[in-house]
Amino acid sequence: MKTLNRTKMRWGIVAFITASALTGGILYYNYLTAYEKGILPPLGKKIPFVRRSFNAEDGLTLHMPTGTHIVIPKNALVDANGNTVKGKVTARFREFHTAGEILHSGIPMQFGKDRTDYFSSGGMMELRVSQNGKELKIAPKENVNVELAAAIMPNADFKFYFLTDDMNWDNGKPFETVQNVRRDSALAQLPTLEIKPVDPVPGAEDIVFEISGGLKSSMARAFSDTKWRLKELLDQVDIEFAFSVNWSSIKIEKPEASDEPFKLHLTFQGVDYKGKILSEKCTALAFPLLTGDALTAAIAKYDKDYAAYEKELADMEKEKTRLLQEQGLLNRFQMEEFGICNIDRLMSTGLLATLDITFDFEDELVPEIHRVMLYMVLEEQNGVLKFNAFEWNKLPVSNTQFSLVAVLPNGKVAYVPSSKIIEKLGQGSKQKLYLETEKYDYESFDKCMKNKTQPKFI
Repeated sequence: MKTLNRTKMRWGIVAFITASALTGGILYYNYLTAYEKGILPPLGKKIPFVRRSFNAEDGLTLHMPTGTHIVIPKNALVDANGNTVKGKVTARFREFHTAGEILHSGIPMQFGKDRTDYFSSGGMMELRVSQNGKELKIAPKENVNVELAAAIMPNADFKFYFLTDDMNWDNGKPFETVQNVRRDSALAQLPTLEIKPVDPVPGAEDIVFEISGGLKSSMARAFSDTKWRLKELLDQVDIEFAFSVNWSSIKIEKPEASDEPFKLHLTFQGVDYKGKILSEKCTALAFPLLTGDALTAAIAKYDKDYAAYEKELADMEKEKTRLLQEQGLLNRFQMEEFGICNIDRLMSTGLLATLDITFDFEDELVPEIHRVMLYMVLEEQNGVLKFNAFEWNKLPVSNTQFSLVAVLPNGKVAYVPSSKIIEKLGQGSKQKLYLETEKYDYESFDKCMKNKTQPKFI
């Protein structure tokens, strides 16, 4: 465990730098403690764009698996000089719906002189359009219509924000939350499957029977030696009775389609031992069992029909699964500029306590000198707070769950999951913690965060 008190060490660094003031020590200290502005992906690797090429004269409709839906109107693009753009252009789009994705993006989420205000995100996106490597703009009086998947249910505190010049968020505008009617309509219009093909060879669970009695009609006599497989009894008649009685009259009705069952109309009339007249009627839906060449042909047709049925069923389930992955609610707004925008609410750290944290990796390096940045990942509030090592003795603790991520200079990430932090936290307003970390390389950590911070769509 690191034994040197961070406060003493920090003052030692300050004293050393002050003593070296004539050689630029003060400037170096300012460099160590400063926060760079702009978009700074902490792991260097950016979340990839989805790219779509289209003709500017035609516009573009872009629909994403999340349900996000973007419409760029026809002839709505201009170049840096304000000239209307023609021909092939390329749209680049990506969206961020989890605290892990926000962390990887490096998009700034904190505000204020003391950095105590931050964004709790309800969904963030980036949209750019270029031609021959040159960025394009949205023409005056034109707008790009956006329906962005809602990561969390927005309330009146949320606004639509735009990151001006990729540096500073604007003051926010209203937006509208709507149902994903495209998804709901597509689910309602999924086709109804054809009736499942019937295997001409009966299974162990099938009821196979023969009928006896009044085979008077020519149709009935043609099936006198036929065995039948029951599909359904249409009347409330006991099955054992139905297939044991000697029916007075049997009429067989042939179906219009070969894959539909026959209708067997069964009638019984008789007198019991007391002379009472008995009468019973029953209609059964059943398939005649085939033999010989007819059975061979039926099996071949069944195999073909069943393969087609299974493919149609699989396709329908795949489409249903795809649609259900879309968000049920969308945040609707219009973009006047290409860039990064966000559905956010402005939050304050709302201090319940402060933490003075020391990590296990400090036995190997001095985080202040190596400019190690610590990220507080607010998993429940979809936010990320960033702290340089000079502030690790006053980290804010509020009433939300968080994990900690330190990006080390050796291509490694030191990670403390929220469960470990909860175990360590006490009740005091000022607490000192020593935390052991999980070490990852950048790629492994990327997979770790994807598993831990999945979108909680509504």
